[in-house]
Amino acid sequence: MSVDAHTGGSGFEREYKRRRWPMSRARLIVLVVVLVNSALHMSRSEDFMPLWAQVGFVALMLAIVGWAWLEQIRGRTRVGADGITVRSALRERLVPWQDIYDIRAEPFPNRRTDGPLLYAYLYRHDGRRTLLRHVDDWQVPDFAAELEGLRESAVRHRGTAWERRPETEERIRMRTGHRKAWEHSVTGAVIILAVMFPVMIVRVVIGAPAHPFLLFVCVPAAAFAVVAVVQHRRWRSLVPSYMREP
Repeated sequence: MSVDAHTGGSGFEREYKRRRWPMSRARLIVLVVVLVNSALHMSRSEDFMPLWAQVGFVALMLAIVGWAWLEQIRGRTRVGADGITVRSALRERLVPWQDIYDIRAEPFPNRRTDGPLLYAYLYRHDGRRTLLRHVDDWQVPDFAAELEGLRESAVRHRGTAWERRPETEERIRMRTGHRKAWEHSVTGAVIILAVMFPVMIVRVVIGAPAHPFLLFVCVPAAAFAVVAVVQHRRWRSLVPSYMREP
């Protein structure tokens, strides 16, 4: 089960765990095949890729797959008298009730039919947010009721009702805009990195120097820096529309 309920003095105690994988079996098989095929091609590209680049690429893929697997196996959210504890792939963090500003459901940016459409996020008074692992409409059967239960429990433990504070809402928007800027920077660097593979192959075919360090390290790093500067300057335009409404 994704939700384990416990009775106790705190009234509302829960543990949310993985109930099902956030993608279909077919999509998971395709992803594994693509990763294995990429690793095999990389290991046979001695003429195009130096050894350090091959090792780095395989290590990066293993790290991403390992992190995603740990996130699904270890990730969980526990609710108790002392607050909400969120455990991710590598760490566990307790947020006391008094530090919680709000608990909200927000849409997943890239919606799929075989994954969650709404996630639950915990916001602190300084605008920081924490994803409540496995508290979403994919893992929790009655997501709306569970979210309402969390909010009612927070009110009971804090002793104060929910209220919107303009200064905290501005901090939330600012952190969201800058977080989106970093996400766009990483995406831009990854796209440039992917483009560098055919560029290097063309250079090798025509007999030009390959310069793998320049293509796979310097150029993506420069793209990341440029996109980061531009996106952080326009962070307000990156805030989702539903956050701009009063």
